[in-house]
Amino acid sequence: VSLIGAITAIFAATMGLVANDIKRVLAYSTVSQLGYMMLALGCGAYGAAIFHLFTHAFFKALLFLGSGSVNHATGTFDMRFMGGLRKVMPITYITFLIGGLSLAGIPPFSGFWSKDEILLNVFNHADHLSQDGHMWLSLITSITFALALVAVFMTAFYMFRALFITFEGEFNGGSDKDPHAHAHGPVHLSESPKVMTTPMIILASVSIFIGFIINPPFKLFGIDKHWLVENLQHGVVSLHTDFNLSLAVVSSIIAISGILLAASMYLKIPVLNANSPLISPKSVSKIFQPLNILFTKKYYFDELYEDLIVSSIFYKKIAKFLSWFDQNIIDVFVNSIGWSARNIGIPIKQIHNGQIQMYATITSLGILVITFFIVFGT
Repeated sequence: VSLIGAITAIFAATMGLVANDIKRVLAYSTVSQLGYMMLALGCGAYGAAIFHLFTHAFFKALLFLGSGSVNHATGTFDMRFMGGLRKVMPITYITFLIGGLSLAGIPPFSGFWSKDEILLNVFNHADHLSQDGHMWLSLITSITFALALVAVFMTAFYMFRALFITFEGEFNGGSDKDPHAHAHGPVHLSESPKVMTTPMIILASVSIFIGFIINPPFKLFGIDKHWLVENLQHGVVSLHTDFNLSLAVVSSIIAISGILLAASMYLKIPVLNANSPLISPKSVSKIFQPLNILFTKKYYFDELYEDLIVSSIFYKKIAKFLSWFDQNIIDVFVNSIGWSARNIGIPIKQIHNGQIQMYATITSLGILVITFFIVFGT
């Protein structure tokens, strides 16, 4: 279960690295974070999984509202036609930044505490298996831990890639330049109305401190340390330990490295190079073109599903069988009912010939039969 969760986290994160639709980036991110939760469940740390589910609900809702806000202004969800929105949409930018920092796991934002809780449990689980002599299981768990750290880097990178492309640089035209924006609205560059920004401000405020408040690493204002996780796992043997500063520092450095790489690729840094980013995204895409195509095509799962499952199995085999079943079973059954009704009706039709004498005879016979059963039936 842990290995599947770790692979899911990496699998979805890689697709988020190359997505241009801001909602797709967030959707892939959601799948990746669900992988984190499954990783925790596989180690028996369902308290940490639910903790991350709880914090994730706030900052991911914030990010989706932020994507809706920029769509309201630009008329498109394609980040390639956004850019330069930081100055015209300061509230959306700040709240989106808070959500991105929380998703990336930067302290002290809520995502840091819940993601660190998962990493700590996986690390402890691998160590416990090793001490018990389960070397293969310990190795697999260690691999999942390493994959989780790689996913931390990817998460920070694709989230701030989206933020820099959307809010930094110059505006790139919005839906006026997007050939696929006919289903969206017009361009009107301005901050979203209060009915949209107020929920974002509330969610951003919660995303800053909620992870620390509900599951503090030490006793805080009468709240016991690790209150949420320990209550969720009440009565269950857990490998949970106190806050591990070393692990927290390592995961934070990895996340910050992802942010710095995104900045070097998608920000123009005046001190170093005023004309272009340090690293050209186009050159990176060209160097890693096979991987870029693989991630953009979503590992060809859509094509595999369409060609192998839908076309080969469903259309050619299942649909062919259903066609035979419909013609030879269903149609025969339905037609036999009509044939039976028609053939039964032929002799009955002979009785209804319009001759009153025949009607009177049949009626009299019927009365005699009924009378016979009434008199002699008992």
